[in-house]
Amino acid sequence: MKLTIALLTVVCVFGLGCVSDSNRATKTAQEYLERSQMHVKEGRNDLALEDVNKAIELDPKNTWAYSKRSSVYLGLAATGMYFGGTNMSVEPRMCDLALADCSKAIDLEPTNADFYEKRGTILAFAGKYELGLADHTKAIACDPSNPWRYMQRAHFYQLWAAHAQLTGNRDLSLALANDELAMKDYSKAVELAPMAAFVYLDRAQFCMGTHPNLALADLKKAVELEPKSAYPHRMLATMIALRGEDANALTEYNTAIDLDPKDALSYFDRGAFYIRKKQYDMALADLNKALELDPKRGITYAHRAEVYGKQGRLSLALADWNKAVELTPASKYFQQARDQLEKQIREAGSPINE
Repeated sequence: MKLTIALLTVVCVFGLGCVSDSNRATKTAQEYLERSQMHVKEGRNDLALEDVNKAIELDPKNTWAYSKRSSVYLGLAATGMYFGGTNMSVEPRMCDLALADCSKAIDLEPTNADFYEKRGTILAFAGKYELGLADHTKAIACDPSNPWRYMQRAHFYQLWAAHAQLTGNRDLSLALANDELAMKDYSKAVELAPMAAFVYLDRAQFCMGTHPNLALADLKKAVELEPKSAYPHRMLATMIALRGEDANALTEYNTAIDLDPKDALSYFDRGAFYIRKKQYDMALADLNKALELDPKRGITYAHRAEVYGKQGRLSLALADWNKAVELTPASKYFQQARDQLEKQIREAGSPINE
């Protein structure tokens, strides 16, 4: 009897030790993943990659570690995105590594919609739209009641449509067809989540140019659903400003800023509104505030450069164009504006008016 108890004690202790080691490895891997996220926020993708590699070494079946590493690879590979544009290039080798990690995550967890969705987006960056569409459709099959899946496929259709338009008129029919499919997916998202403001906001952004009345109705619905959220008010302000309803637009911009006075984009958008109205002093105040809150957004410097140019403060304008180019090197427009102003200053050959 004593021998049996002793043997059971040894087995139990040994077993507990094994479980503890496994749990410890999993916990340590998670700590590496959490630290990698901090590195990503700091823009240190090199350090993030080291931590994710260590997490995978400790826990090689952690699907989220592979997914995280794919994101880090893309962070290392992305060479240019700028606000309002479609300019993004990805270094092919890094893109292949990111795809391989997504595929590994799918092999380990073949019913996880997130991994298909992510791989579909990466395939779009690689120009493999047919394969990317198959993955987004698979994500929906795995999670058919989630409106987010339809919205992501709609985004994919938009990206494909933009690419088709850039490649020439021969693909114009494809672009138009994809826009129609995107609209169907956005509407499906609204059907699945009729009380969620974000689905109306997303559809409104998509159809502002093609279905302005629907966009306006969607934005008003979003404000109705989330009256204390700044973003719907800001989007509604932009929409009604485009319709020439300046007083109502300004009211909505002011409401957005009152609700979230630390939102740089609200000041930026109101500043852009003042530029269109040629109220440059008001625009400058808002753009200064936007840069105080978010000093790393190139297009804000570009807008302020425009204001300085209108005021004749050319050296300040040039400094802002240089900063815009530094922050968004993929923007040809920023480079051309900077170069044109430099030429103007050289040809003036006189002290710059500040």
